[in-house]
Amino acid sequence: MLLVGLPDLFPVLEEEIGIKCDEAHMEESAMRLLHQSLGFKNCNCGPYSHMMFDLEDPTINQSNLVESTMIAVENYGERIQIIAVTAKDKEYSESICKKMGIGLIQKTNNITEDLKRLYLP
Repeated sequence: MLLVGLPDLFPVLEEEIGIKCDEAHMEESAMRLLHQSLGFKNCNCGPYSHMMFDLEDPTINQSNLVESTMIAVENYGERIQIIAVTAKDKEYSESICKKMGIGLIQKTNNITEDLKRLYLP
């Protein structure tokens, strides 16, 4: 899983849920990691199945990140689930995510439990 601008979720996903994650703090580094996983640098880790990014991070151009990711993944015949994470108003956030064609996870006090429900069998 690729995390973009979500350093607080890294230990939850890796240590508590057991999902291998790579972390990017900026859009540019996220795209570099994505391209590496798709084979540009012969990465042995395989392509990411999920990418999560902080919907509230002002340094991330959301639409550009989503569009660039979808194009790169499509060019390699792969698939990826893109999920925005936010603590903002759910209705507003859902409308943004729907327009971009991506998923949404609300950042609540119980996000650890929410993520466990999503990713643990």
